[in-house]
Amino acid sequence: MKQKLQFLMTVIATVMFGSISMAQCPGGEAELTVSVTTDSWGYETYWEMTPQGDACGTNTVAAYGNTLVGCAGEGLQVAGGADPGAYGNDGFFTEVVGCFTIGSCYTIHLVDDWGDAPSALDIMVGGTSVATIDGAGGSVDFCIDLQVANDLAVDSAGIGTYYTYVPLAQVAPLSFEATVFNNGSAAAMNAMANVLVNGVATDATAPTASLAPGASATTAGTVGYTATSLGMVDIDFVASMTDVDGNPGNDMITVSIMYNDSILARDNGVVLGGSLGIGAANANGVLGHTYMSPVADELTSITVIIVAPVLGDSTRFSVWDMTGGTPTAEIASSLGYEFTAADTLTAFNDGFLTLTLPLSTPLAAAAGTEYMVACHEYANNITIATSANVYELGTNWVNWDTNPNGPAFSNAEAFNLGSNLHIRANFGVDAGASINENILTSANVYPNPTNGIVNIELTEEVSDASIVVYSVDGTIVSTDVVSGAQFSVNLEGLSKGIYIIELNNGSNTGVYRIVKD
Repeated sequence: MKQKLQFLMTVIATVMFGSISMAQCPGGEAELTVSVTTDSWGYETYWEMTPQGDACGTNTVAAYGNTLVGCAGEGLQVAGGADPGAYGNDGFFTEVVGCFTIGSCYTIHLVDDWGDAPSALDIMVGGTSVATIDGAGGSVDFCIDLQVANDLAVDSAGIGTYYTYVPLAQVAPLSFEATVFNNGSAAAMNAMANVLVNGVATDATAPTASLAPGASATTAGTVGYTATSLGMVDIDFVASMTDVDGNPGNDMITVSIMYNDSILARDNGVVLGGSLGIGAANANGVLGHTYMSPVADELTSITVIIVAPVLGDSTRFSVWDMTGGTPTAEIASSLGYEFTAADTLTAFNDGFLTLTLPLSTPLAAAAGTEYMVACHEYANNITIATSANVYELGTNWVNWDTNPNGPAFSNAEAFNLGSNLHIRANFGVDAGASINENILTSANVYPNPTNGIVNIELTEEVSDASIVVYSVDGTIVSTDVVSGAQFSVNLEGLSKGIYIIELNNGSNTGVYRIVKD
């Protein structure tokens, strides 16, 4: 199996403080170091630093990793472990870049030879983390600044569920938890995280009376939240302490969940370049995700996003019993499906194929019972698109005839893999009808990140649909009305950052999170 996934990791700064020997930089300068956490294909990683705003390869200040990959190597798939400068696999490396003038600003570019989820970078000035690039890859801007006295960051956050799309009929209360980290040189008094739901103050984690520099604290809220209507819910975790935070740029983490009519999913609707498949040499491959409804419901169909289907190959989708905590028996299935020329053309134009197949007989899903929802491959490798969402261990299952851990299913972690697959369970929908919401939620939205123009492609046309663009704090940036299957949104002139594009056709909603470079 070949799949590139960078598990979302948090580098604990207390470890960094103890492991890096800080240089004595001249007055007016501070030392820059970059920690590199590689995945199982570390040799595919290349990164370099340029003056802020310059493209990779323009006025390069420093470069590290596989020099044969370079700036132009994204997705070429030519790297090897013996290439000059190549990093080792599944390792942790610290690069001391040097001393730089305080106030100067730069861009770090991360390139991955496979073109999917790469290694992770943690950029530190004077031993303090100032920017990161995680498994989504791309570029990041930062400035050389000294450590401030008061700097509390939200390091991680949770809402009590790993699901990103949830049918409103399956709503369960959300619970809030956050880890705050003291990046400052002084103790953070009453360190905590305030919780805002769609911009409204809703809860707060328990405060830590005094959090020492370099220390972290994980606490939970007490109020929680239960959704009552369809739509996207954004939960902002915002760092709070008694003193004024001298570095507000790391104060907030946002976690989102989409309440809809029928879809239960673990992906965020964004297709990465990576994918996961068993491989043509391994017969009868099955890949799946576990799902569970807290209430009795009817599972009627399955949606899978497939990368590069081959004309004439076939697949089918199935549901498996999870008695004993592993997939034990197939209990529902779709009919077989053979990929057509139209399917391969769609995948060629869009980069992937969104395929929904009804179950031959809908499954009465019992409340609180786990099932595995799966995709089958028979001849050539059928690869399923992956998503960068936070991955829940033990939810991604694989098996094939010659599985070395078989005959039972194995978790993907057994092969140093693990990602959220674009395999969705659809509930309470007429098995013979198209699932209209998939038209919006599985849109092809690109490029992301973008310098300005964002293209949106749907599999079917919409009429007089509204598009609203929000900034990350919930402010409406622009509105428009569109018709057709292809249109664009212009983010030119807006500040760098994260924006939310919401597309609504009157009955369904698609929400797309876009990074503006």
